[in-house]
Amino acid sequence: MSTASDTVSVSDQVRAAFDFEVNKLPLFGPENIPTSNYGLFRSDRTDITSCIGRTVKAKYVPHTT
Repeated sequence: MSTASDTVSVSDQVRAAFDFEVNKLPLFGPENIPTSNYGLFRSDRTDITSCIGRTVKAKYVPHTT
């Protein structure tokens, strides 16, 4: 049986292994025409041209842990 201290420990381990957030940013088409799609990007990367995962719609809420 797990205890509250076990849960905190596991949570801390996950956060340490994935020490970034996932940001949802709007995607644009040719000539900066807005689209209804969003891309998921890691907060610890400065290269915003590489989307992680697939495109998502506006209602999607990304999570890290």
